[in-house]
Amino acid sequence: MNEKLDVELLEDNNIENQEHFLKAILLGILVSIGCAVLHSLFIYLLDYSYNIAALFAYPVIGGVIAEAIKRFGKGTTLKFSIVSAILTLLCFFLSDILTSLIFLADYAGSNGATFSDFIASIFSDFHLFWEFFIAFNYIDVNTFAIIVYIFQLIGIIVGFLTIKKK
Repeated sequence: MNEKLDVELLEDNNIENQEHFLKAILLGILVSIGCAVLHSLFIYLLDYSYNIAALFAYPVIGGVIAEAIKRFGKGTTLKFSIVSAILTLLCFFLSDILTSLIFLADYAGSNGATFSDFIASIFSDFHLFWEFFIAFNYIDVNTFAIIVYIFQLIGIIVGFLTIKKK
């Protein structure tokens, strides 16, 4: 047991491994942003109303982020798993923000507002957007919202555990 810890500590202190860790973080951030954008568009295009397909995307996203970190970071230690879980959580949060923006833009467009008017109103009254975002995603807790949270948690767990698999 102690030998395994000693070997892991030696691996963590290696400069090459530290560079791989930085590479894993940077690439993980890029993959997280890409997954968030794709997931938001996926939700919008398939109409969010109780979409089962969007639920199964959460574990897949966790696995995609973890695989990117694992392959390009070349690490299987606990710190890579933690980074994967955190980036997966941030991906889901960013996806929620982007989805809210997409639905608000669609609503504003259907009421005759131009895209530039919409963006200007978001920046001038950001607190109103923030209140809408919180209400849209986190306050209206119904059965489907609880299921979404469960699938998001599964996605975070998948992201955490995928790193450890060899």
